[in-house]
Amino acid sequence: SSSSRSRRLSVFNIPDDTPQLAAASAAAAAEAAAVQRFSNHAVGASLVAKALSQQPVDRAALDGLEIVFLHLALPRLVQWKMHHLLPALIEYLLARPDMNQHTCGAVFNAYALANRLDLALSTWNELAGRGFDIGPFGSSALIKACARARDIGAALQVFDQLLRRRVSFNAYTYNCLLQLCASAGRMDDALAVYNLQRLETEPANLPDAYSYTALMRGVLVSGSVELTQQLFENMLEDGVAADPPLYCNFINAAGRAGNLGLARY
Repeated sequence: SSSSRSRRLSVFNIPDDTPQLAAASAAAAAEAAAVQRFSNHAVGASLVAKALSQQPVDRAALDGLEIVFLHLALPRLVQWKMHHLLPALIEYLLARPDMNQHTCGAVFNAYALANRLDLALSTWNELAGRGFDIGPFGSSALIKACARARDIGAALQVFDQLLRRRVSFNAYTYNCLLQLCASAGRMDDALAVYNLQRLETEPANLPDAYSYTALMRGVLVSGSVELTQQLFENMLEDGVAADPPLYCNFINAAGRAGNLGLARY
């Protein structure tokens, strides 16, 4: 209604030097930046699509684009239902001298959006055969692609291969797999991953609040409330600071287990 529109916060009807003006200005700037990014990404993706549609592919046009624009073009092509252009762009990307772990992540994410986990896995095997380290970003994207396809078996197999091939990854990679296993109530698999994570020597790879949140979600989903006490003690030993939702999960699980002492902790 007109009355509701007149009451809407605007930078034009707020006195100068007020917190409201600062908030409205910041919100307007953020919105403008988001629109500009969307526009830039769409324009870049349009240029990529045009180059890929040429016969032969206009590689000179692709060479003239920063690789980040090519990364951003991948999900756009999927959104625009231009799946037929993905193979050519991905082949080009993986041959660029400046391809990196973010390239791998962008490729895996695009295949996941296109519901082609099979192509994500085959690309991963190709890169592994080349001895290329897909890094934390690529590793996490690959696990998330398995999660999107709801294929826990594939995710666990990929994780095993990541370990065997000594691919570098971080806590986020662990947490992606923990979240997938725990959400399905597969606590044996979740605990196997978690126990490996606790053995990490790199501090950035050790369990964090997200790790324990995923585990406690798994405890509640699977009904494995007997694990609550040990996980809580491990969390304290690891020096992880729990947030209120995580504490609520611990209290909930402790109550179900009849462990009132822990619930009152």
